[in-house]
Order: sequence, then C-alpha cells, then structure tokens
Amino acid sequence: MHQDDAKAYAAWLSRKTGMSYRLLTEAEWGYAARWLQHSAPLERRPA
Repeated sequence: MHQDDAKAYAAWLSRKTGMSYRLLTEAEWGYAARWLQHSAPLERRPA
C-alpha cells in the first residue's frame, strides 16, 4: 500500500466515524520499533 493511499483511508475513516485517525510519524515508528526490540516476547509476558 502506498503512503498516499493509507493517508486517504485514514482521512476517510476519520470522516466516516467522527474519530481522528492518522499515520504514525517517523519518530513514532522509531519509538515503537525500539520498544519492540527491548520488550519480552509475547509468550514470556505475565498474564
């Protein structure tokens, strides 16, 4: 999927639902990637 298509879908979904949707920023993607690298695998997380 192209970024423009994803942005258009987020805009459409925002209009359709009345909620606010957007793509993550570059900084947010980086934060999420770093967090995932340092988090425990799902099967080892406490319930």
